[in-house]
Order: sequence, then C-alpha cells, then structure tokens
Amino acid sequence: MTKKQMIKLLPSWKQLFLLTLTVVLAILFFFPSHAAASIRKTEEADGQILYQSRHQLQDTQQESWQVVLFKREKEESASDIKLRLVGFPGKVEIAHPQPLVIENRLQAWQAEDLFAEESPAPNVGQYNVTQIISQLSQEDDVLLKIPETNDETINLTVPGVIILEWKIVAGEN
Repeated sequence: MTKKQMIKLLPSWKQLFLLTLTVVLAILFFFPSHAAASIRKTEEADGQILYQSRHQLQDTQQESWQVVLFKREKEESASDIKLRLVGFPGKVEIAHPQPLVIENRLQAWQAEDLFAEESPAPNVGQYNVTQIISQLSQEDDVLLKIPETNDETINLTVPGVIILEWKIVAGEN
C-alpha cells in the first residue's frame, strides 16, 4: 500500500469530530443518567404551585412503593412539606394514626400522620416532614419505618440522591 492510499483511508479531522460527536450524543440519548432529578413543578390554580419529587422504591420485602414528597405554595405563604407513601393495594395496610419513623445512621425522627382521622385507602400514608427535611443529609441514605396494622414495620430505604431532591423541593438548595 502506498503512502497516498494510506492517507485516503484515514478520516479527516472533520469526519472524526462528527463521528465522535454522534457517538457521544447517542450514548447520552440511549443511556440517560440515573441521577437525573425528577422534580416536578405544576401550576394547579392561579397563584398556586405544586412542587414534587416522585420515585418508585422497593422495601426490604421487594414490594414497590410510590414515594412522593411535595409542597404547595400559594403566592408568598409558607407551606408544609408532606411525604406520601403508597404501597401496593391488598399487600399492605398502614397503621393510622401511628407516626412514620425516619432514621439515618445517627438520628431518628417521627413524622406526624396526616391521615390519622381518615386515609383515602388502607395502603396510603401521608406525613408532615417540614421540620425533619432540614436535618437530613444528602450524604446518607435514610430508612423509613412504615407502621403496619399487624404491628409489623415495613422498612424502606431512601438513597441520598433522593434526599437531595427533597431538599430542593423544600427550598433548601
């Protein structure tokens, strides 16, 4: 093979750049980051905004839970930060009016049961976490201990990256 033939086989720097860019964009498109935030902002009514972080997590028994942290802001008024937990219907019955226990490796807190009087369904719990969020660290996972009607406790681990989202929803980051 002559030198001239070898030069024709080598791609120009423009072709190489275009190929590299295409590969990078394809990787980003087809393999999105798992750390992408899932914070939603919705205008529910005139001057009322709903902020929420939604996730599907599995407890220690491999049962799925919908975990939604949210707050509603109406104009400039401060609002409570609430954590809603929804287990699979028929698989779990949350004990009301028991508090939700939230633990990290150093501390434990109790969140007030907001469905103490009446829950929309036996598998749904909602808790006030307004005073707790600021004390959590996104560096640590958090364990939620959900009380069941059979005097058992369901353990649900929330990763630190989700705690970071919660702090953003709460307006702390």
